[in-house]
Amino acid sequence: MNTYIVADGGGTKTEFLWFGEDGTVFATARTGGSNALFISPEKAASNVREGILACFASRPDVQPPRLVLLFIPGFSCALPILKKEICVPQIKLMDDFWNAFYGALGAPHGIVALAGTGSFVAGRCTTGPLLTVGGWGPTIGDEGSGYRLGVLCLKEVTRQYDEGKEKGLLANLLLNHMGIQNVIDIQAAAYRPSFTREKMAELSFVVEEAARAGDPDAIRLFELLTDELVDQIVRMANRLNQPALPVSVTGGMTKAGKLFSDAFCCSLKRKAPELLYTPCKYSPLIGGALYLFSELLGISVTDGVL
Repeated sequence: MNTYIVADGGGTKTEFLWFGEDGTVFATARTGGSNALFISPEKAASNVREGILACFASRPDVQPPRLVLLFIPGFSCALPILKKEICVPQIKLMDDFWNAFYGALGAPHGIVALAGTGSFVAGRCTTGPLLTVGGWGPTIGDEGSGYRLGVLCLKEVTRQYDEGKEKGLLANLLLNHMGIQNVIDIQAAAYRPSFTREKMAELSFVVEEAARAGDPDAIRLFELLTDELVDQIVRMANRLNQPALPVSVTGGMTKAGKLFSDAFCCSLKRKAPELLYTPCKYSPLIGGALYLFSELLGISVTDGVL
């Protein structure tokens, strides 16, 4: 029986799934980040190698994989290093929107918004190619992402300061998180080299904490955030021009639960009532396996067998 490994990676972690052509799972593994835009290519390759070898070590009785698919952004410069360090017949680097798409929908068509540290929207009709909207990174876009919510948090707190308002819950939680005393100190803290893209995205947890405590400003930020994400979905729907497509959201922002999903569904219903919201079905890691079955092996992923 042919076996395969898929890997889903990013800036902080990489997950691996080793399985057979009948869907049997042999092993899973997890290592550090593998996006070589944020760590060295050598370290990215090393983390991926570690995960693949961990899978092998857990099941030495299983035939080595015929193919390894890597759904890892920023890994292209690390791929030649990995291929020199590990002996596998084929290792392919894939666009990471594919596994996010299949993981969220569990099907080969629909619209998926990925809202993690960054963001993008992928869409596909029942026939035709996969299209993307967004994904332009923090400087240009990342609407609906944890990074964007962090930016909105800083903008809200500093706006209130400029208006002469007293510090509220959101501001106090933000200052405590950043380890500073006064709003005026935000400028210096936010422009330090150590205040990375990931640090900005971590401010989304500050907004979530304030919103769960009932802070109206924080709740409004979730509404603004999901409005921006839905705007991208509407752009995608206009390009696809197919009614009643299913829409799903995946990524770290969905861990905010109803704070995110309620605001998202409200915005989607208001801006695109013809689209059908469906909760995310699987992880991007499982999505990578479904992509392999559907796109490369021609096996149905919607008949319930797998």
